[in-house]
Amino acid sequence: MFRRVILEDWHMWVPYICFALTFAAFILIVLWAVFLKKSRVDYESRLPLEDDTDLKDITTNQN
Repeated sequence: MFRRVILEDWHMWVPYICFALTFAAFILIVLWAVFLKKSRVDYESRLPLEDDTDLKDITTNQN
């Protein structure tokens, strides 16, 4: 019965591959953030998070 079971070693590498891909994506995002130009960071920091019309809709729906 156990002669039919084929043991494969590829499934042991899947966690390592997934960790490496996740770590590589994290490093790329960190490097991208570190090397952003200061003018781009200032521009993005001044962007509004919500439009004024969205805020008006929220206040009128609460009343």
